[in-house]
Amino acid sequence: NSNSFIRNFDGLIDEVAVWNAVLSADDVAKIASKPVDFSKASTYATDRTSNLKLWLRAGDKVLPEEDTSIARSDFYTDFDGLDDHIELGSITSSNPLSLNGSHGSVIFWVNIPDVSAGDDHKRIIDKSDAGSAGKGYAITIRTDGSINAYIAGGSMITSDAGEITDAEWFHIVWKWDGTNHKLYKNGIEIKSASSSTTPPSDTANMAIGSWNHDVARELNGSLSSV
Repeated sequence: NSNSFIRNFDGLIDEVAVWNAVLSADDVAKIASKPVDFSKASTYATDRTSNLKLWLRAGDKVLPEEDTSIARSDFYTDFDGLDDHIELGSITSSNPLSLNGSHGSVIFWVNIPDVSAGDDHKRIIDKSDAGSAGKGYAITIRTDGSINAYIAGGSMITSDAGEITDAEWFHIVWKWDGTNHKLYKNGIEIKSASSSTTPPSDTANMAIGSWNHDVARELNGSLSSV
């Protein structure tokens, strides 16, 4: 802010939502009467689900995942860099995670306490041996703070150094459309690179937070909304 004074909000905000439609009086009354799950049409006096463009949810209390009566708190998963990772099992061409087409996207929030520590590639999503021909895809955070994503066969995109810094949450998107890779950080495109390579159908075993299930190359940090 270049002004000599700052007008930042000091307080709490919950359940911010934006629609591209004028809400009716019944809509407003229903929303104000109790916590509602904006993603469910049944919670409206009039169905405005298709008009909902943004919802920053923050559940009023924590409920089990199977209880959908109100919005739940958001959660993230901690990885300790030693023996924590999520195995996705054998991903074949019949499984959506194979991403064996001409286009695709991977999205996540990440927070790494010490970006420079540990292995040079902190695995977010990785297919075993993704760097080899015919062996899938991966996206990693490097010790210089760059974001590195690649598809088997040599198609790669790497952001500038310093995009990821210590102990901060970042929203990352990696997408490819058969012509280009693109990387986004916090909603802004930060890198583009040409690419004609697509993930092959044989992606075998995959993991979140680990490379080839190697405990020396596991993520030390937190992930959310992968």
